[in-house]
Amino acid sequence: VVELVREIRAPLVNITLSNLALETKQTLQLLCGVLRKKKVSSVVLQHNKFQDVSGTFNQSDSILYVDLSHNKIKKANLFTCVGSPSSVRGLVLDHNAIRDVSMCEVGPNGRRCERCLENLRHLSFRYNRISVIGSHAFEQAPNLETL
Repeated sequence: VVELVREIRAPLVNITLSNLALETKQTLQLLCGVLRKKKVSSVVLQHNKFQDVSGTFNQSDSILYVDLSHNKIKKANLFTCVGSPSSVRGLVLDHNAIRDVSMCEVGPNGRRCERCLENLRHLSFRYNRISVIGSHAFEQAPNLETL
């Protein structure tokens, strides 16, 4: 799938790669790298088999909307503090297996992000198994409007 997307010559703005049984973090990281280069702004990856998505949307310069609904994600840590804030404004994680809401991981420097999600406006966790929401779970998203 990554090679197929890489070979597309037409301009891409929105891409839907649903129901493809995509499952590894490495596949998602490679895909994000290709999509960044193509300046894709909307990524829909519904009904795949992703479980670990930690840090996969770091420095996603052009990606504004991500839908990872109907996967097998257990933790909503798509971002790791690596410098500049993520451009993602809308994130949908409905129908997963999320129990722990911790939006940002500790970065390689050992510190938590500061405002790494300052562009995030809309976040959806509907139909999950959330049992833990950390006291600072959303502090990196000061402009969050819809939860």
